[in-house]
Amino acid sequence: MKNLSPKPLTDRRNIGKSLRRSFLIEQEHYNPERTRMTPNSSYALVTAGGTSVYLDRVRKLTNDSKGAFGSVIANVLYERGIEVVLLCTEQTKYKYPILRGVTVVLYDSYDDYVRKIEEIVAQRGKPSFAFSSAAVSDAGPNVVAEGKLSSKEAYSVRFNPLPKVIQSWREQFGRACYLVGYKLHDTSSNLDKLLADAKEQNRTASMNLTVANFKPWQSPSTGRVHKRTVYLVKPDGGYLTLTGTLSEISNQLVTFVLRQAQTHWTTSQRMGSIQMFTTETLKNRTMDETLKLAENVLEVAQEANLLNGSPGNVVVSDEARKYLLVTPRAFPHKETLRVRDMVVVDRDFNSDVLRYWSEEGVKPSIDSHVYALVFRNVRNIRAAIHFHEGWVLDAWQTRHDYPCGTTEEASMILEGLARTSIRHAREATSPPWVIIELVRHGYILFLNDHPYAYDTLRNAVADNYEQYALHLMDIGKVLDLNTFRLMPIFGQHGTIIGTVAQHREEGWCSFYIDPMYRGRRNGTDLVRFINERGITVGVHADCNIELFYRSYGFKVRERREDGLIILDPPALANDLVDVAMVSIRSAQTGKFLQIARTETSIFTKQWSNPAGVVNEGESVWDAAVRIAIDQIGFDFNHLPEPDEQHRSNFFCSDLADDAQNDRRMRITAYQVDVHDEFAPFLDPDHARDFNWRSAIEIRSVRGAAESTREAARLHEETIRLELRKYDL
Repeated sequence: MKNLSPKPLTDRRNIGKSLRRSFLIEQEHYNPERTRMTPNSSYALVTAGGTSVYLDRVRKLTNDSKGAFGSVIANVLYERGIEVVLLCTEQTKYKYPILRGVTVVLYDSYDDYVRKIEEIVAQRGKPSFAFSSAAVSDAGPNVVAEGKLSSKEAYSVRFNPLPKVIQSWREQFGRACYLVGYKLHDTSSNLDKLLADAKEQNRTASMNLTVANFKPWQSPSTGRVHKRTVYLVKPDGGYLTLTGTLSEISNQLVTFVLRQAQTHWTTSQRMGSIQMFTTETLKNRTMDETLKLAENVLEVAQEANLLNGSPGNVVVSDEARKYLLVTPRAFPHKETLRVRDMVVVDRDFNSDVLRYWSEEGVKPSIDSHVYALVFRNVRNIRAAIHFHEGWVLDAWQTRHDYPCGTTEEASMILEGLARTSIRHAREATSPPWVIIELVRHGYILFLNDHPYAYDTLRNAVADNYEQYALHLMDIGKVLDLNTFRLMPIFGQHGTIIGTVAQHREEGWCSFYIDPMYRGRRNGTDLVRFINERGITVGVHADCNIELFYRSYGFKVRERREDGLIILDPPALANDLVDVAMVSIRSAQTGKFLQIARTETSIFTKQWSNPAGVVNEGESVWDAAVRIAIDQIGFDFNHLPEPDEQHRSNFFCSDLADDAQNDRRMRITAYQVDVHDEFAPFLDPDHARDFNWRSAIEIRSVRGAAESTREAARLHEETIRLELRKYDL
């Protein structure tokens, strides 16, 4: 969950209570445990090592895979209580420790590898999990020489491609088996190519997951690999990054796979063409009105640039919530989609079959099952827009990244709608939509069934675009939609608070926040979001916003003759100064210790928390301990390093007259609680006075360093997130 300000917003369009409808969960209709599919837990098949092909009756051609990853995976699975069959080479068996309970089957060549898999399935049945971590030969000699090739004569060998073993696994192991493939590139490749190949393997071999990585760097002295990075590439193209030792990555991978495997899917069945969905059915289901609403929702999603390329979808329900109009799966350019391209879906809740009507070869969105469950169990939801590239500063986030289209994903969304409705019920000015953030999979905007809900969304987008165009006119500029792509900025409760303009060719973005929503931490939250994405920013000199970005660590890269200023976010910088900060809080009063800085110290002449530069070779926590002793005479060396909940990271700058001389800092702030307020022993080189202030007082005091305000705000956010867990 992003760190966001809890300040309430006021909707200038005065939507009011009459426009806001509660999103209520009908729990009696929905029980995820009742519909959960538990996979056959017979055993897990793990392959490891490298296969070989015979050149003659003596010599073999192989690869340098030793089987380390596969052997560790087998051990981790066995420790989780799963029966494991490890199919590996003799080298793997004796090179790496394998737990006694793991069944080891050996192979010595490509042909033997294929034969042993068939024998295992024949003896044990189809596995529940299959990890293809073995490096399987891609090609073999056209002819295997009889006897032994002579070393005294030159000879040539013609190689032909071998069948891809992994592409037969889905048919061989069945639909219920969770298949994990592996994709290895050497360091001459790049991440985009690696991820693209992994995604293609998921598609062609019907894999549930592909573990992609580059050939790991090895220590020249020991030959060992200490830390490595792998990418878990999912069928939808999304991926997770895991970094750590082989044991750490293996444990995370198995945890991810076991959770993903405990999911419930449906199958889809085409019932015929749209024309077969008879006119009488259309009349009975008021589909004419539904088609019009779908056209409108699709149009506003495209105007807001929430649908670009293949990702994302739009769904609209008829009034009876029996049928859904859903965008088709893998449509290449959804910004050009029309309502006539959509698919009609009918969810029969008495089976696991999703029935649909479409043109030949067209399937509904993979999320259709999720929408069917959500629309059935939540009253007053009429439409939804799923988008990936949006700018959402505050949204309830799902706790797990379940696969798209599963019952478990629907369960997470339903939980979010219930909790979000409780929070929105306190705000009379909340808009008639709710936004849920899916972990690593974008956002879903749910639009309720108020007759003016769609109009409110459309007008909010159009009004903010118009305000941005008028702002440009004020500084002598004209908005060119051929040059810029506009997107709305969603603030607290989903309220649209501004506009993002992205330069289509150069990629940098310009941000505009409605003046009514400024000064409520929205700017700070937006800057943090920009930095998280590593977005380069463009501002105009006449907007007087340059200093704001620079104060948060942005660096001026270029000043153009037309007044445009290009700034890079600190996330892209390699010249930041690391600073340790200590937020000392009194448990009795809840106030923080502030010191008034001298002219020669960091944060010159400002009020701030104790802070200083981290020395070379010093850990940030050790620096924080040293700084507290040096500046205020407070020693907390006996305390353990605070956990993530009591530690925050952010960027800021000490500004100079020349932007190139700004001191840009990466700050790590630790919160340390003491029993009560005390009088510190101030070092005159660093501080000239002190005071104890609440977080609210810090945010409003003149001369307070922005970094200190940020630390106080993050403390408030921690409390807010804790209360949110209990709907308080």
